[in-house]
Amino acid sequence: MLSRVFKFNLAIAVATSVISNPFTSPFFMLMNYEVGAILLNHSIAFDIDNWKENLKDTGLTILIGSVIVSGFMAVLAYYFSKYMVLRFRNKKKL
Repeated sequence: MLSRVFKFNLAIAVATSVISNPFTSPFFMLMNYEVGAILLNHSIAFDIDNWKENLKDTGLTILIGSVIVSGFMAVLAYYFSKYMVLRFRNKKKL
């Protein structure tokens, strides 16, 4: 794994690869698009048939949405991880 070569946290690398797999990617892609569409006030239909015609607008919408969604998920993951670490440490002290 490259996480060992670059001295990254192995647990985070494994968790990231589990989260971003082919089973969840379509759901996150659609969620990113929906959030971006709300922020940019776009009404482009996000489907297989017209993605090539609207690639520029759709791509920007997904990019904006992914920044917001990933930022929110990062904050959520931080506080969840912090809670779990503190809980684990407190159990060890007892």
